[in-house]
Amino acid sequence: MKAALASVLVACSSAVSPSQVAVHFEGIRDVDEADLREVIHEGELKEPEGRRQDELWVLGALYDRGYVQAKVTSSSATRADGAVDVTFHIEEGARFRVGSLSVHERDSESALAAFHRAEAGEWFSRKLVVEDIDELRALYVERGHKSARITPIANVDPQKRTIDLDVVIDPNGA
Repeated sequence: MKAALASVLVACSSAVSPSQVAVHFEGIRDVDEADLREVIHEGELKEPEGRRQDELWVLGALYDRGYVQAKVTSSSATRADGAVDVTFHIEEGARFRVGSLSVHERDSESALAAFHRAEAGEWFSRKLVVEDIDELRALYVERGHKSARITPIANVDPQKRTIDLDVVIDPNGA
């Protein structure tokens, strides 16, 4: 399987002087390059700390598309003209769907109704799970349980490429 190579030029400023940065994505197969470009913070690409932060943003974007085993690293090289090439090396890995979804607590029926963004059979998205947990937390606060603890437990099945979510709610936060 041949790795895809995509690139885009972005403006980048440093403390010394503005320069050009060419951003490359190496290894993407099924993810849209534009989706990854959206999460990059262009002004910080020249510095290793900025690239590391962008590696995490790219990794998060991959997780939100079901690629929960993805790996992202980056490298850079300065050309003779002062421009910088930044390459994000991506291993997408297998794509996962939400398998089963369960919510455990004394009022589990209404709690499960609040858990509506992440659905069985859909591509797994860390972002949607977090949004559902935030909504559950707000529901419990509204009901007077300000210290409710909501814990998602993920069971990853690499064979089926699914993630079963078991959300455990302790309304008293113990």
